[in-house]
Amino acid sequence: METGIFVKKMIKGLAAALAVGLVVLLTMMFINIFSKTEAQEIPVILPEVVLIEAADFKKEPVGVQAEGTVEAKEQAELKSQVNAPVAEIRVAVGDKVRKGDVLIVLANSDYQAQLMQMRFSLESAKAQLKGVQALKQVQSAKLSELVAGTRPEEMALSETKVKNALKTLSNSKISLENTRAKTQGDMAVILDGALAEMDKAVVVGLSALHVITEIQYHSFQQGAQERIKIANHKAEAIEMLLGETGTGEWIYEFIDPLSGGVRGKLSEIKNNPTEENVLATLSRMTEAMGKIMETLDIITQRNTLSQEAVANLLSAKNIVVAEKGALGGKEKAVMAQQIGNRNAIASSEIQMREAESALEMAQKELDIKRVGARKEQLEAQQAQLRQSEAAVIAQEAVVSQAAAGVSNFQALYEKTLIRAPISGVISAVPVKAGELVTLGQAVISLVNTDTLEIKSYLSEMDFTHIENKRIKEGSPVVIGESIKGKVSRIAPSLDPKTKKIEVDIEVADPDAGLIVGQNVTVGFANGQGGREPLEFYIPLQSVAVTSKGAFVYTVNQDSVVKEVSVKTGKVNGEFVEVKEGIDTGMRLLSSAAGMIPGQQVTVKKDGQ
Repeated sequence: METGIFVKKMIKGLAAALAVGLVVLLTMMFINIFSKTEAQEIPVILPEVVLIEAADFKKEPVGVQAEGTVEAKEQAELKSQVNAPVAEIRVAVGDKVRKGDVLIVLANSDYQAQLMQMRFSLESAKAQLKGVQALKQVQSAKLSELVAGTRPEEMALSETKVKNALKTLSNSKISLENTRAKTQGDMAVILDGALAEMDKAVVVGLSALHVITEIQYHSFQQGAQERIKIANHKAEAIEMLLGETGTGEWIYEFIDPLSGGVRGKLSEIKNNPTEENVLATLSRMTEAMGKIMETLDIITQRNTLSQEAVANLLSAKNIVVAEKGALGGKEKAVMAQQIGNRNAIASSEIQMREAESALEMAQKELDIKRVGARKEQLEAQQAQLRQSEAAVIAQEAVVSQAAAGVSNFQALYEKTLIRAPISGVISAVPVKAGELVTLGQAVISLVNTDTLEIKSYLSEMDFTHIENKRIKEGSPVVIGESIKGKVSRIAPSLDPKTKKIEVDIEVADPDAGLIVGQNVTVGFANGQGGREPLEFYIPLQSVAVTSKGAFVYTVNQDSVVKEVSVKTGKVNGEFVEVKEGIDTGMRLLSSAAGMIPGQQVTVKKDGQ
């Protein structure tokens, strides 16, 4: 028992001794280390900072902002001035056109024919005017000769005039006969071509009726509504082309021999193909092709139609359409030849009448010179001169009337040609070829994208900027983010309904990417001289806010921190507005956290 207690006391004593020794050892080690530290200089580590350029955070001041709409100074919506089908569309959306270009052509064959006729009338009237003017001159000369008396050389000259006039009259008669013969021959060729085309049209029509009949019997059940509808239209087409009624269910073996209708009229006029009956038959044949086309159009392309039937149907449509167009071409050719023939014959007749008149005057002149002038002859010649003068006045009135007719039909013809009133780009073509347009209907729109402007409106609250001339004509404007412009016009007063004032802005760069109709934000510069002092939006971490105010920090050439007092404004996201205290040449510490004025720092270089 005592031995165990003794052992325990010895262990406790050894533990205490070891503890004291450890403390002494640690104390000596600390003293040794401290002594070495005192003997060596400890290096100072300076905080690293990053500088930012104040100019990168400069905000161009905008005093007033508004919404605006992009428009073109020059833009046009063209409307039809007549009721007519669209014959041709020569442009598409996006095409550039020049002023005066023809964009759309409306059907105008009637106007063309009438204009041609009026031009002929005008030329004929002018020719007749020249004739009566020449006659007046001759009558005046004859009167002068009667008064002066006849000399031998004048007698010889008058005899020569009569001979020449006789020869001219003979030549003019021959020319008239030749002209009549030529015009008849030319017309005969045109009429023969029209008859041949109508023969072809009959074949085309019968072929199309074969296709209709084949589909009617093989693709539609008898009594079905669609088959009845086809039969009704088919019957109308056959009645017009071949002259037989109630043929809707006939097969082509019974249809082909029919010879009435326009087919019969064609056979009849071949014995006497006058211009009038050929034109009338062409018109009826064209109408018959139209009836056949209507029948083809009503046949529904259902799943029950075979591929062969569909192909035959489409082929028949194409052939009938082409033949209808060919018939129309022949009709126009006959009408054009009629006008040409009338013009040629009228011109030859005028020449002959002028030759007859010249001969008559030459003969009278010779007779007078042979017998000498008597009082009654002088009086008669004076009367003839007065008649010639009156004829000139009357013919001048005819020429004026004919010229007015040409101008009238020229104006009507021009209304069928939709021309570009300005140079620009096509923005809309709301019609299609073949569509019937009515008077006043919009047919095309175009804009001149080289002359863009912004229509904006300022509220009543912003009117003081205009009164103070801070916003005026010529003031700079920022469109969107960076597009430049300037005020081109300010309305003289507020709109009484909207209580806003219109401000027009001219776009400096037409290629800036703006689109007509686009809504944009516009900023008007404000302040003296049109600009306010520069403002900055710098990162929040670059500003230190204390009880003494707000500060930013810069460093001098010795890398010592310098405190700069600033005036802050509104916060926008991670940035704060600085209204005063910063200029564009300053470099700021990117972070103001922990910075002390007078503290030396290390400026971190770019890229490190």
